[in-house]
Amino acid sequence: MPTAVHAAEQATAGDDDSVSRKPTKPLRVLAARGGRDFIVAAESSKLTAVGRVSAIKKIDLHGYAADLRVDQALRGAAKPGAVLKIAWEELAPSRPVRFSEGQRVLVCLDSAPNYTLWQKRFPDNLADVLAVSREGEAFLRDPDSKTLHLLGHYLALGKGARNDPAALGYLVDMVAAAPEIVALNVLDSINARDNVATMLPDGAGAVLAGVAGDDSRSIDVRRSVLALIGRAKIRTARADIQPLTRPGADLRAAALHTVGILDDGLSAEVVAELILDEDGNVRAVAVLYLRTVDASETLVRLALTDRSPAVRVAAAHRLFVEQGKDALDDLAPALGDEDATVRTVVARDVAGLGDEVVEQLVGIADTGSERQAQGVVLAFTMMGGAGGNALSRLYKEHKNPKIRALAGITLGRMPGHSH
Repeated sequence: MPTAVHAAEQATAGDDDSVSRKPTKPLRVLAARGGRDFIVAAESSKLTAVGRVSAIKKIDLHGYAADLRVDQALRGAAKPGAVLKIAWEELAPSRPVRFSEGQRVLVCLDSAPNYTLWQKRFPDNLADVLAVSREGEAFLRDPDSKTLHLLGHYLALGKGARNDPAALGYLVDMVAAAPEIVALNVLDSINARDNVATMLPDGAGAVLAGVAGDDSRSIDVRRSVLALIGRAKIRTARADIQPLTRPGADLRAAALHTVGILDDGLSAEVVAELILDEDGNVRAVAVLYLRTVDASETLVRLALTDRSPAVRVAAAHRLFVEQGKDALDDLAPALGDEDATVRTVVARDVAGLGDEVVEQLVGIADTGSERQAQGVVLAFTMMGGAGGNALSRLYKEHKNPKIRALAGITLGRMPGHSH
């Protein structure tokens, strides 16, 4: 089940309707971005090397080949100055070719697939061809020297040492120095490890906190760093992220949530202040840490009436997690929330309650608003099992033809089909 903070983040994505009203500009088609699963590819590919691309040639509708003159191999065997034949596919014909003549790239390479199509492309030398890993996406254009230095040292440690403090230190330094796509890849790699906080070298927590507070870095990297600090409970970063919790900080809500995780909660005084904040994202965080004697009543009120979808999602989700089916009586109106994201999250939580709430949901669909009935249909769609049978009942028996039609569509029955 998703966390309330994740649900709240979903609800606030794109809150500003003015964005959709801005005049649209023609999209400029860019070459493939690269960087897909980059750290995993660098760790596992046959060769990870930096060099210059030349002699780019289109072979067939999608296939391309080029020469790569190696400057340095970070992993695998290739001498500086060696010229390798590399290949990839451009599946989107409208995109520019991903490499340009003379461009310096960091690229992960594997043996070319032994498929018939590739055999036709290279009938005489397929065994000598190296394919760009991750379906042609494991590359970086114009890599900076610091990223190369850190990645080279990390890969040189070998597979057996990649959970050691030294390895994690190189990864943390890459988060601080590398381009966004690499930094996000590295954060994913660190997140996948256990006992991160105990394995980090001295000073790593401060480095991560510094990235979170660096407004020159992308918001996605900074938010992901805060999420890592919280998930792994990196308490050495606690003091350095405190300034991010102050009013006006652009990641205040995320920082407050992280501090709450590190401190095993927020004080009642802090929560009482945050629950009245103008920022819905901040109020949503307060919802997570509300521990007053009348917390349930407050959460129901917020779930149904707060002006922010983020708060309504967080409050409803927490109630369902803590009270299960007992929360449905109070939260039935949320199935018809005016915001589609709130309705979807609530329907997902309700679906997770299982078969024992089916009859109660049918009753809500029969007696509630049309939008509540739509929410019930969505919950049944996510539920499976008895939910499917309940959808059939709504399709056959509901008094509102729109709800009958919606239930029928979810069952794959188009208008005009017999019952």
